[in-house]
Amino acid sequence: MGMTLLLCYMLRNDAFDAVYFVPAESGLWNEEKNYESATHHKSERNWRKTAKLFAKLGVETVEELLHDYPRAYDAYEEPVPIGKLREKEMFAVSGQLMKTPSVRRFKNIQVIITDVRDMTGALQLTWYNMPYLRNVLQMGQILIFRGRVVKKSGRLTMEQPDVFTPEQYRRIMHSMQPVYGQTKGLGNKAITRAVQQALEQRQMEREYLPEELRSRYELAEYNYAIEHIHFPADKKELLFARKRLVFDEFCSFCFPYAA
Repeated sequence: MGMTLLLCYMLRNDAFDAVYFVPAESGLWNEEKNYESATHHKSERNWRKTAKLFAKLGVETVEELLHDYPRAYDAYEEPVPIGKLREKEMFAVSGQLMKTPSVRRFKNIQVIITDVRDMTGALQLTWYNMPYLRNVLQMGQILIFRGRVVKKSGRLTMEQPDVFTPEQYRRIMHSMQPVYGQTKGLGNKAITRAVQQALEQRQMEREYLPEELRSRYELAEYNYAIEHIHFPADKKELLFARKRLVFDEFCSFCFPYAA
């Protein structure tokens, strides 16, 4: 728990030979360790499975990953008072845990349940098959929970909420977080982490549009557009990045054989 994960790309002709999520603490991945030492790690099969899951999404190269644009964006708003929650909507709430989570078992499902309270009321929190939360969440902690609110047995419940410290949530509040197309076994968090790593490790592309043309049509620089289509700070940045990428797609459609 709490282990830092690094996404390591084995590139052969710009293609994923495999996608590796390696514990940073293991020291497994560094410049001195070659491909053979990595592939003989005990988690090799899991790594290759991850690469196959990306392939299901049509992503086999770093370039394809960076051009797999988000399908939507999730805006992280300020926490709202529990007393103002509405069912069937996504909210963030800030409050104090009233008890250490309990675990209930229904057939093959483990249900983790606790309550959070603020000055306006209490809210039940529910997770499925995440028993480790019993050791993470403790009575008295002040945390922020974000998830979809539903009504069950006459009371509001937040199911599978993400958990943040106040400081963690402040860092992303008002930002627009990407939502990608997913497949079973490869969720949005893993894809987002992969894109972040790809952006950090990529070589910057040479801008092919003259500055005068970009200025005339108010187009973003290409590398800026690629980064901010994935992680815009706000809607203005998103629209600025999208305008440039739409322009590029239009040009490639009109001039398919241009160098």
